[in-house]
Amino acid sequence: MRTWKAAESAEEIVKVLQDKDMKRTINLLKKNLNGGYSFLPPETEQYLKRFIVNTLGMHNISLYGGWYACIAAYLISPAYNELALLQRQKIKGKPNQTINHQIKSLVREAIIWTLKNLNVKYYEDRIALILSTKMRSKNINEENMIQIMHNLEDIKTKMDNLKNFILSNGIKLKGNYKVIEKFLSKFDNVYAKISTKYGWSIHPNILPNQRIDEIADRMMEDDEPKLE
Repeated sequence: MRTWKAAESAEEIVKVLQDKDMKRTINLLKKNLNGGYSFLPPETEQYLKRFIVNTLGMHNISLYGGWYACIAAYLISPAYNELALLQRQKIKGKPNQTINHQIKSLVREAIIWTLKNLNVKYYEDRIALILSTKMRSKNINEENMIQIMHNLEDIKTKMDNLKNFILSNGIKLKGNYKVIEKFLSKFDNVYAKISTKYGWSIHPNILPNQRIDEIADRMMEDDEPKLE
């Protein structure tokens, strides 16, 4: 039975932010929240910003790494002590995959627990993708999977270009354009589901077809990982 409690003051958020053991985890979440595949819908992000300032009394956000760092610290605050303990168990210069997996699993639990308590919307599949707490499917061999993802990436680029063309030209979504818009939306969902299942990157700061879990593991080890 969890005895968690989310941060109830700005001081508690600052404590998480200033703990050097939390830096890698917060950086990992910041990259997701600030990317094109955030696990928070825009309305939830705005709600959390207001909540952190108005309810928790946190000001001078820029002094503590910006909005996304503060949101990340708040979301993982229920598991802060457990996460800090796990981080201290890691041995520098040695593989820590098991501990990284425990950390990411705990972070995922804490985020979902916090958001559910606030009764706000979020994308659970995107949390699972960035933290990769589930084993990726192996029922397609690697070579075929690479080809599938390359082809999907090409199609997605064309679909995004079409979507941008429709929006930039002010074409009202009615008639045939409404059908196109619905198809584009469905394709985005299919692409996200396949990427989530097989652990492929759809993060804007990571090259297509890189394993998101491998990138996340490197981020848990290095303060400033290189995204090749």
